[in-house]
Amino acid sequence: MVVKYAEITENLSASRLRTYRTALTHQVSGLTTADTVKSYFLLNDISQHFFVPLQLVEVVLRNRINDHIINFKRKSHWYDSVPATVKAKDAVTKAKDLAQAEVKTPTADDVVCRLTFGFWANLLDKPHRDTTSADHFLWDQHSFKKVFPGAERSVSIGVACVRLIALNTLRNRLFHHEPIWKSKQVTSLESAIKTVEAQYEDLLEVLRWLSPEKHALLKAWSFSGRMAMACDATRFDRDLW
Repeated sequence: MVVKYAEITENLSASRLRTYRTALTHQVSGLTTADTVKSYFLLNDISQHFFVPLQLVEVVLRNRINDHIINFKRKSHWYDSVPATVKAKDAVTKAKDLAQAEVKTPTADDVVCRLTFGFWANLLDKPHRDTTSADHFLWDQHSFKKVFPGAERSVSIGVACVRLIALNTLRNRLFHHEPIWKSKQVTSLESAIKTVEAQYEDLLEVLRWLSPEKHALLKAWSFSGRMAMACDATRFDRDLW
């Protein structure tokens, strides 16, 4: 059976495919329709391997930070006073509104579970490391290790914050069906795959900082092995039918 690549593109967004056609080659004319379609499906197949590790990072990060702040501030509704930025406060307002719309009598847990990944990542940023601001300060010398028990001594709160904010960007691109590999450095399918492989290793490292046990579980279940198989670029040249 002959693969009709032109027909496959009919129900895919032209602008979405244009990204693959032009960004993965130096050629002015761009990739052929066949290579564009193959690249689209191959890179999206690779991207699906991020979902479970990202979900684990998000859930563990939320629960670890929430538990830490409850113990640190001695109150469950800490989100009413701790967030230091307008953006974080807006995230709390949206979470409260969602909880109110979906739950008859919302509890603190109902609000907390609706706060975004970006909200939690930004709780590690400078405003929450300022010892002169009692309401917003969260991170004494012992707190970071409680939340990130698997992190090496060389990993600071600032380093973790930068990595988590980058993961939030990755998460948003992934969940909005945007190419996570896209950057100025990517000019071929091979470089796109290398970029995604590096992003995956970064993700697993952050998971290990948060929970060595969950990181080990993914390894035991061969998540990394399946990711490596998905990143085998020779699949690109195989006959599909």
